[in-house]
Amino acid sequence: MSAAADLAAQLAGSAPPREGTVIVAVEGRSGAGKTSFGASLAEELGATHVDMENLYPGWWGLGEGARLAATELVAPIAAGETAVVPQWDWIACRPAAPMVLEPPEVLVLSGTGSGSLAAAPHLAMLAWMELGDEERRRRALARDGEVLAAQWDDWAGQELAYLDGERTRERADVVVDTSGPAPVIAG
Repeated sequence: MSAAADLAAQLAGSAPPREGTVIVAVEGRSGAGKTSFGASLAEELGATHVDMENLYPGWWGLGEGARLAATELVAPIAAGETAVVPQWDWIACRPAAPMVLEPPEVLVLSGTGSGSLAAAPHLAMLAWMELGDEERRRRALARDGEVLAAQWDDWAGQELAYLDGERTRERADVVVDTSGPAPVIAG
């Protein structure tokens, strides 16, 4: 069984009954495997998957993306309301048409900023993707190439500032080790 299937079973078996949307945040640093794991988890859960990369307003937008996720996506969905969320067009480097999302049964939100303190009261689970710095950088640069290479240090600085304040690793309900050939739920 995959780590995503294990986590889906854990969520289904241990979560108290909830009214409204079950919201899961998949957090971690760049290159740790958040998007891939989030997509796999969403598939296992039959959930809607939203990637934080669509919310960050450019390379200096991690904090604003986390704020948008909490206030414009998570809070309305948790309240049973339609979310209208600003998005970013990375090719044109400008705002894109907003995402309109009706409350799904389950929402998986993946990316740095998804498990912020502002979003935390609405989360059924916060998962942290764990991977060492060198391997994270190698994977991220293999995926995104020179575009990310030029921004890596600035983005990493934003991540560290966000994580210092939000403590998502420390607050995680589960840690997923992504260092091997397949993610595994850590001890």
